[in-house]
Amino acid sequence: WLKESLRLLEVYPNVGMVTSRPFRTPTEFISATLAWAEATPEVELERGSFIPWQDFRAFDLSLGQDEAEIRARYERTEDVRLTFRGLQAMVGASHWQFVSRREVLQQFLPFKMDRPMGQVRQLDQRMNDAGYLRLMTVEPLAMNMSNNPDPIPAGPVQPRRPGLPKRFLEIGPVRWLLLAIYNRIFRWYYGR
Repeated sequence: WLKESLRLLEVYPNVGMVTSRPFRTPTEFISATLAWAEATPEVELERGSFIPWQDFRAFDLSLGQDEAEIRARYERTEDVRLTFRGLQAMVGASHWQFVSRREVLQQFLPFKMDRPMGQVRQLDQRMNDAGYLRLMTVEPLAMNMSNNPDPIPAGPVQPRRPGLPKRFLEIGPVRWLLLAIYNRIFRWYYGR
């Protein structure tokens, strides 16, 4: 996922962030990217349904949304895909998973975060307002698990018994010893 994200960051100009999973980003966070694409003759801009239903559904389920609501949004909205210098990208990005340049991120610090979960889109909005491109890979290369403790299985899941090495590591005294060694190494490196 990192290689594909970095390619977008390197090929497209003025990129603020790249997310490694396509999804439909609210229009208020992509206006700068759309304006750049529409004003740049070298860019091919396509609108349509490019994200397969299963990928769209999996992402929105991870946000805790209802399946009927997800289906309705899938049918009434569209994706925007760009091709620039032979490299395709989807328009949009998100604070939940992205790569960015350090000097870009430093422009937007610090963040006001005095409420739990309510201000997480500040970076999305600030980057768009500053005119940075916000892009995504065309294929899903990362999964959002922030609001879903159980990943959405692609099909029936067969329970597996852990292998012998895993069972060995879970034996109380073995686990205790290994964690004590890990803790000691951490303290040596970080002086804590």
